[in-house]
Parts: sequence; structure tokens; C-alpha cells
Amino acid sequence: MLAQTLVAEVLDIGLSGGADFAEIFLEDMTVNKAEFTDGRPRTISGRDYGLGLRLVKGLNTVYAYTNDVSRKSLVELARSAAVAFNAEQEFKVLDFSVAPERGITPIKIYPDQIELKEKIDLLRQGYHAAMAYDTEISQAQISYHDWDQKVLIANSEGT
Repeated sequence: MLAQTLVAEVLDIGLSGGADFAEIFLEDMTVNKAEFTDGRPRTISGRDYGLGLRLVKGLNTVYAYTNDVSRKSLVELARSAAVAFNAEQEFKVLDFSVAPERGITPIKIYPDQIELKEKIDLLRQGYHAAMAYDTEISQAQISYHDWDQKVLIANSEGT
């Protein structure tokens, strides 16, 4: 998602203002929602993309965010956040170690492998089944959600 050298550089700049700890959270998430209400389908989709930089000194925290992850933008973001503590740099970024993946459930079918039409057809079937179940049922709402989230988390302690 980002080069390790750039991540280390941004964290080091974050520490340059005297922070004890710096952390990056980068997220790229696509969300899809389909709904069937009152016999009509409705769909919503979106993408969240951005990087948050958190700096900590003692009990004080500074947080900065951007969706421009170019080197220039990230360096500027880190410099802007680092000046908040107005102190000398005491810590350096440690070498990174990649944490092993754990608790990952294998994905058999990725959401983007299924056409939207197919998802809406399933919702339609569920809606009609709910409405046909009993004449007392006057309305039903069936919904479907999926998301694909990729994250990068790195901090000045090397993880």
C-alpha cells in the first residue's frame, strides 16, 4: 500500500517535534449496500481511502488525516502535526517487523465476483418470500452489505 521507506520517513518526521510515539493507519475500503423495500431495489456504494497519523507525547495526542498519500503530502502532514509538541526529538523509528497474519478466515467468493444484478435478484426473492409468508405482512425490508477493506498499520516502535 505504501513503501516501507516512506512509512518510516513519515513516522520519523512525526517524532521530530518531540513525540514519544507515532502511528500510521492507512485504509482503502470499498462498501456496497443493496436494499429491497416496498418492492423496489436501492443500491449505495462508496470508497473510503485515507491515512491517519497519530502522535503522542505523554498524555497529549495530535491526529492528522489526508486522502492524498503522495510523498509530498505525507511529509507536509507529518511536519504540520509534529510542530504541535514544540520539543526536541527524543525517539527514532525502530526497524519494522511484519506481524504474522492471524485469525484470517478464508474467503471462498469475493463480493466483487458477483454481479450487482445477482445480488438484487436474491434480495427480490427474499422480499417476495417474506411478503408471501402471511397476508398479515404488509411490508418487508431485505438488505445486503459487503465490503473489502485493506489496512496498513505501522508505528514508531517497529510494528
